Amino acid sequence: FLPNSSARAQVQQSFGGIVSFPITCTCPGSAGNRWIWFTPLDLGGPAPYITGPLVYSLYSTILYSNRSPGVPLYQHIGDYTPGVQACWMTIVTGCIPLPNLGLMFQLGTS
Repeated sequence: FLPNSSARAQVQQSFGGIVSFPITCTCPGSAGNRWIWFTPLDLGGPAPYITGPLVYSLYSTILYSNRSPGVPLYQHIGDYTPGVQACWMTIVTGCIPLPNLGLMFQLGTS
């Protein structure tokens, strides 16, 4: 007699690259989060990892290695959950979402 659930399992995807620039999220709901743009680490072949903007959360991202998230020119690798909007920026009349690929689940830094 239970209703069918429309919830789907969130599948993590891999990412990796060099931090180009980070932006601190400013709205109260996303305080402590950082929007980070990753540039691919080019080793002469096709990139095995997704790069682009992802969000690091102080409270929900598991941090490994040197514990330096979002430091420009540092290499990062990890997993993220796609489709999670976790960075909001303050504007004059409220907050707007800063587009990203998803929320980092695990993160290792160089």
